[in-house]
Amino acid sequence: MVCTGPPGVGASRKVLGLCSARGHGDIEGWDYLVEERICRGEPIDTTSSGPSILTWRRTASSPVNHYCFRDNSMKTKSRPESFPMQPSDLDEVLAIERSCFSTPWTRKMFLQEIGNSFSCLVVFRENARIVGYVCFWGVVDEAHLLNIAVHPELRGEGYGRAILDHLEKACREQSLQKIVLEVGRRNTKARRLYNQNGFITIGFRKRYYTDIDDDALVMEKRIEVPPRAGASSER
Repeated sequence: MVCTGPPGVGASRKVLGLCSARGHGDIEGWDYLVEERICRGEPIDTTSSGPSILTWRRTASSPVNHYCFRDNSMKTKSRPESFPMQPSDLDEVLAIERSCFSTPWTRKMFLQEIGNSFSCLVVFRENARIVGYVCFWGVVDEAHLLNIAVHPELRGEGYGRAILDHLEKACREQSLQKIVLEVGRRNTKARRLYNQNGFITIGFRKRYYTDIDDDALVMEKRIEVPPRAGASSER
């Protein structure tokens, strides 16, 4: 099943089997179990968690970046201020991007996303300095995380967790019910952070990161969205 992507975007939406972490005490161990089952082509039980997940997939020209991440779950004091990303931020953003990723986004890519109505880009500042940023798409009821980075000098200080907290808050405000992302199979630090923040593995993409010859795991987190003010609970 293939659904049409947003207007003017060469993306397609693929149906992936939904896996559930329910009943598994060791979420990270379960994560690896699901990964191996997907690799072997074994079926995943979806009966306990409803229908399949529809996820947006980026075109090859805009890689999904999740490799600039190290976070310490004990350090949660970092609460940088958030601001919509502006073209004037791009010199600082690109410096971080290029120091983090082997296939960094270009200025043109960031400008295209800033101009997209369904794209949300946020920079995080502390003492006027950009410490990190995030880019995600909000489509239908889903947020697809495209790019997230923390300044290399500031990793391990809780900024990654603060950015994910902001993303989850933004999803609630926009009534988005889930966050979907791709992360490298060998990127254990990022995967650990996502696991600690409630993400589970729902899919697998062989050699998704061709520049580093790594596979991608598709991960998801469901968001509890409060009912809108004035909305009736009766149908």
